[in-house]
Amino acid sequence: MLAHVLQVRSGAYRDGGTLAFVVPLAVQPQGMAVSGRPRPAALPIASGMSRARPPAAPTVLARPAGRLARQAVAAFIAADGTTLARLGGGRPPSTHPLPAGWHAIGVGGAEVTQTPGALVAQVAVRVRPPAGQASYVAPVRVGLAAGPRGLMVRRINEGGPS
Repeated sequence: MLAHVLQVRSGAYRDGGTLAFVVPLAVQPQGMAVSGRPRPAALPIASGMSRARPPAAPTVLARPAGRLARQAVAAFIAADGTTLARLGGGRPPSTHPLPAGWHAIGVGGAEVTQTPGALVAQVAVRVRPPAGQASYVAPVRVGLAAGPRGLMVRRINEGGPS
């Protein structure tokens, strides 16, 4: 089993990395069942491989970009096309919604990173699956670009490949 850790602090979140656990299972007539305590294990990737983390955006960009990304995600969740078009500089950003049946129930903080030619915010969104009352925090990627009037939202990806 792989678990992705998101550390939540003061309304913002930070990527805590991926952990791996071995979960002993037993096959029974009724199906599969956990048969022992999960225990930590090495990640199932080649030794020495790591995912480079993009650098954080400078504060002068990060604060307004984070606010803009949170507004865009809130507008997307509310299906507010007018606000999305305004935040997109006159036209709505491209979007990728949550998987069928899942719905967002809250918007949290944003973490903004910058690479050459790209400014991306990850906004923490509390989501609920199609059945049950459990909720989870999922990162939503928001692609931003500089426009004639400042930053604009170009993409919102709530639940699939970028």
